[in-house]
Amino acid sequence: MNEGECRSADWYKTGIAMRTLRLQPQSNIYEHQCRAWVQASQTDYMRGWVDGYREFNTRMTGSECCR
Repeated sequence: MNEGECRSADWYKTGIAMRTLRLQPQSNIYEHQCRAWVQASQTDYMRGWVDGYREFNTRMTGSECCR
């Protein structure tokens, strides 16, 4: 991520997007890339990632999990 992306990032939405793409959590990468400009919110990112996981799993299995 560049400076502009780091400063304007919605960490919750980024987390959802990474889970929807079937990726493992990447918050440590964003923390490293953005540390010069902002502190990436690992809490918001992981909240989004977990919500994205639930959404993905529900679509794949037809039932909700992990509440």
